[in-house]
Amino acid sequence: MPPPSTPARRPLGNAATDYPIVDSPYSRNSVHIPSSGLRRQSELESIIAEELRDATFEGSNVQNIFFPDVPAQLVNDIFDILARNSENISPSNWPRTRTEATFYGPVAQLLNDIISRAESLMPAAHSFYKGLRFHAFNRTVREIAPGSKAPLKPDLVGSRTSIADVKPSWKDIDFAVEVKDNWGDMVAQAGTYVLNQNIFVPNRLFTLAILFNHNTSEFRFAFYQPSGVVSTPRLALKTREGSRAIISAIAGMILWEDAAAAGFDASYDGKHFALPSKPEDRLVLQTINCLCLRNSILGRNTGVYVVTPQISVEQDRTTKQSPDVDAEATHNLPSHLTKNLPLPSVRAARRSPRIKEKGERILRSDPFPRRKAKFTNIPEEVKPVNPMRGELLRAQPLPPSWKADRPLPPETLLKKSWPLCSRANMEGTMFEAVHGQFGLPELVQWYNVESLDGKHDFNSTEYLEKIENRVGWGITTDGNAKPEIRRHVRALFSTVGKNISTAEGPRQLVTALAHAMLGHANLFFGGYLHRDVSSGNIVIPPEPQTQDTQQLNEQFPGLLAEGTKCEGMLIDGDQAIQWSDIGRDIASHRSGTLPFVSLRLLDEWTVDQFPVPTAIDDLESWIWILIYVVFQVLEDRKILLTSGAKSSIQRSLQESHSLPRTHPHFLPLISLLRNWTQIASQARVVVSDDFEVPMNKQDEYMMFVQKTYKQYLEAALHVHFPTETSWDYLSAA
Repeated sequence: MPPPSTPARRPLGNAATDYPIVDSPYSRNSVHIPSSGLRRQSELESIIAEELRDATFEGSNVQNIFFPDVPAQLVNDIFDILARNSENISPSNWPRTRTEATFYGPVAQLLNDIISRAESLMPAAHSFYKGLRFHAFNRTVREIAPGSKAPLKPDLVGSRTSIADVKPSWKDIDFAVEVKDNWGDMVAQAGTYVLNQNIFVPNRLFTLAILFNHNTSEFRFAFYQPSGVVSTPRLALKTREGSRAIISAIAGMILWEDAAAAGFDASYDGKHFALPSKPEDRLVLQTINCLCLRNSILGRNTGVYVVTPQISVEQDRTTKQSPDVDAEATHNLPSHLTKNLPLPSVRAARRSPRIKEKGERILRSDPFPRRKAKFTNIPEEVKPVNPMRGELLRAQPLPPSWKADRPLPPETLLKKSWPLCSRANMEGTMFEAVHGQFGLPELVQWYNVESLDGKHDFNSTEYLEKIENRVGWGITTDGNAKPEIRRHVRALFSTVGKNISTAEGPRQLVTALAHAMLGHANLFFGGYLHRDVSSGNIVIPPEPQTQDTQQLNEQFPGLLAEGTKCEGMLIDGDQAIQWSDIGRDIASHRSGTLPFVSLRLLDEWTVDQFPVPTAIDDLESWIWILIYVVFQVLEDRKILLTSGAKSSIQRSLQESHSLPRTHPHFLPLISLLRNWTQIASQARVVVSDDFEVPMNKQDEYMMFVQKTYKQYLEAALHVHFPTETSWDYLSAA
């Protein structure tokens, strides 16, 4: 069962009545699609449109940021050839009808004509997208993405493999093309395709979608990345300048020479991660299990994996000579990206002397960066992951944050995410500061993922700050909106745990929740506020862990018995802050996972207020996690609630923020839930009255928070500690 929906607007204050449980209109985000039931494409579009609102920009130099330099003479020659030999370069020859489907064929033909001419004029150029062709598609793709009701159906697709007689996978689709007469609709619908591309090819740093407005005969090249969408201005096919810009963009796609240039993370192939390392040592981690994957168009895009070291080898420094550089370069890429990449013949291609002479003239007069057609040494950062498949990953040099004295355990928890640049180092520095303390994971390493070649640095969206004449378009209506700048980071933890919903029964569930709350307390007394307490961020270690309890014993004397081992941990510090940092603009971004956010914050957000989050708000999240896990267990056991039971639970949540005293599904947890909700209700009033800005009364605030922690923890570990050790009682409820 999905988490309880975020409540809609309710009156401010502490009144507990009239609290309808409906989908919140402001909370929808593509990262929550899997937990929101199955949706039609139109519903997904509206979610993505809301997500990208005020995060869609254009700039005059976007082509220069993403595409390599394209020789002006090459563009002119392609334009001249197409003008003489192709009907598609002139919109006057295109369909007269305004039906979008009639434009699929002409658009595909135009794109393919440009690619063919570019390839014939640049025979020596190495291209990551060699063999790329566009196809009028308008049929479903093979996979159904999480949250989708049915497979999606792009208008046109670009692929390096033949898709004429098959239902292709999203892995086979390099580009999606959307044709409509409204830019805002195109941004949202293309976003549904991009989300699928990112799910099934997870090492994309940016994803290009081509948009064509059939009403105005204009193109946009839109780059979707963790900070939203940035695109070229409208490129009019009706003008010479616009046609040249379109040709330049398509030729630029062909001139992407390797995975890094084309926007892929060359240190990750969907199954393996290449760790930062010294040149003489290569270490690759193989994924065993994915614990959490939050794909979204805009935001952190968090993934949490259980990984194990797969291979550690010395660098092969021997020179490898090969007459086929393209084939050698192909081995530098993950196999799922290259398996359909046609390799060139060793024999020279046959082409007319006229085309050959024209290509050589262009290269002499206006050279552009390309891989020389000679053998080169294999780069030192390249090492095979799986020799049977010839896969190679590349690793960055050791970053400053790397701890050389910390070996990797047999199994490690790896987390990758895209936090805001201003908080990119927060999680690493926070877990370093509380290393080894009770209720928290042990950090092994953390680092910012960097570009491998120094040229194609798409691991940070700082390039958006270089966009000239940046303005919002399509979905962006706020003239003062600015893109969020995000950075790609990874962290390795020695603690590998199970999701909280796998608890064997109420007793283990409450123990794990209480121990994770103690971890939250360790963070708070260390100066940090987590701000994202949710079911996905509390784990149960495979075995109870011996951890440092000194600070907790000082803050809560007698709470923990001597020798208590940790059975629950709070993870994921992406949204953590130093709560005493008065200068931080906390209210600029909502934090937390909405189904678990405190009622106080929800109340304020529904009237466009941005309160400072407090530890009291975080503590309330434990109530919603407890309720959610019970619902999750019911679903896992295929126990269906009657409509009467659902209504009873909804009424109790609306009216008293607690469950009925004797509701059978919550029977072992009723007393704890009632106590916790009473604590939360009272604490909510105190925060609203006295600690709207807690830093102004720091000593009083800390004393109040310490008291509230103690109330929650004593209720969970002593007064209302459940005796049920399994969920078997649910079957008889």
